[in-house]
Amino acid sequence: MESFKFTKSKIETIPPAPQGKQVEYADTVVNGLRLRVGASGIKSFCVSRKRKGKFIRATLGRFPELTVDNARAKALEVLGEVAITGINPNEAERTKQKLSITLRQALNDYISNRGHRLKEKTAKQYTSTLTNFSGDWLDNQIASITRERVELRHKAITEGTVWFGVDKSTLRSGVGVGSSAQADLWGRALRAVCRFAHDHYRDEEGNTILPDPPTKVLSSKRQWHGLTRKTERIRNHDLGRWLVAVDSVRAKGVDNLDTMAISVCDALKVALFTGLRRSEIFGLKWDRVNLAGRYFWIDKTKNGDPLELPITDTLLEVFRNQLKSRYENSLFVFPNAQGKLRF
Repeated sequence: MESFKFTKSKIETIPPAPQGKQVEYADTVVNGLRLRVGASGIKSFCVSRKRKGKFIRATLGRFPELTVDNARAKALEVLGEVAITGINPNEAERTKQKLSITLRQALNDYISNRGHRLKEKTAKQYTSTLTNFSGDWLDNQIASITRERVELRHKAITEGTVWFGVDKSTLRSGVGVGSSAQADLWGRALRAVCRFAHDHYRDEEGNTILPDPPTKVLSSKRQWHGLTRKTERIRNHDLGRWLVAVDSVRAKGVDNLDTMAISVCDALKVALFTGLRRSEIFGLKWDRVNLAGRYFWIDKTKNGDPLELPITDTLLEVFRNQLKSRYENSLFVFPNAQGKLRF
């Protein structure tokens, strides 16, 4: 490495580095001050100092915006700090930037990092839930979300006293009015993002830099509502009446040209005789149904596996009825006038 006393005139005469390389020069006045020159001709001041067996490097600024005198003064300041603390100022700045990550950024990074392992529906649900119930937190630093804030917000969502979404009058009944289920859903979404952030954002040594996920308070203080799934079912002796009722509603739908009612009634029968989930039924497309071969299939069930099922006589009648009333060549087996039924 060539060493010389840095001066404005001398630095101006230094040619660009060879293509694809960088050339570094050392100042003879301040030990540790370097000048890096790239192939494009850009010249930058930096400091380089070996401490505890490894080099600590930090960029100071570009020449000529940063003058030689100012570069020397800045180098002495940085080298003094390194000598006392042993901390690379560039690393400290990167850690500081990670600490300033907002909830919005952490949510986006969480969705991006999970990739195909996170279902699109789940990603949308987490995004809308956090936006609707904690829209005022999205641009807060995630490190500033405390246990106390989480506890209070969970309680407010349960009581229906907080909402940052669209006008509630435009939503379906029950959305945004507050409930134990919505509070726990919000808590799970926030917990997923906070756990990811706590593990993902680390300093240069690989140590975590964020405090423990604040959602832990919901577990330690037993704030989760812990709602159980509904266990109500249609008993065997009620099945006959239930089927009559479904057929009655469907008949009225046919008379009134109500595509929604027809689709829902036929979908209910498929659910009864197959045990498929609502999303799997309403997402079923005609190109996944083979009437001639008497089978149909689901590309991806909840556990991620494909599933093929036979078409029994009862199901064949359901599919043929839907085919007769198929709405303008709809792709979906159970559509409404707008295409796919919401679920």
